[in-house]
Amino acid sequence: ALEVKAGTVLRGIYNGYRKKQFPQSPELSRDGVRVVNDKESRIVQAADVFGHFAMSYLFVRLGDKNKKREVKAKIFDEVFGGLLTDDLTKSAKLNGKGEVELLSNGALLLVV
Repeated sequence: ALEVKAGTVLRGIYNGYRKKQFPQSPELSRDGVRVVNDKESRIVQAADVFGHFAMSYLFVRLGDKNKKREVKAKIFDEVFGGLLTDDLTKSAKLNGKGEVELLSNGALLLVV
C-alpha cells in the first residue's frame, strides 16, 4: 500500500489546477498546506460552535426549547439574525424523533 500525506495531495491538486487555469499565479509551496487535528484547528472549532448555535436557533424556532438552546438561539439571533431573510419554519420541521427534517433540498443556505 502506498501512503501519501494529505498535504502533498492537496498541494498537487492546487498546483495542477493553477497551472492549467491560472498559469501566472504563484505555486503553492511545499509547506503551504498543513493538515491538523480538528481540535487544533481554530477554523474547525469556529465552524463547530457556529453549527451548534445555528441548530439551537433552528430547534427553538421550530418549538423544541430548553434553557441551553434558548440561550444559544438568542446569541445566534443577536449576531446573525439580521442576515436571515427567510422564515426557517417554512424550510424545516421536527420529525418526531427529535431531529430536524428539511422540507426541500437546499432549504437552509447561508451566503456570506
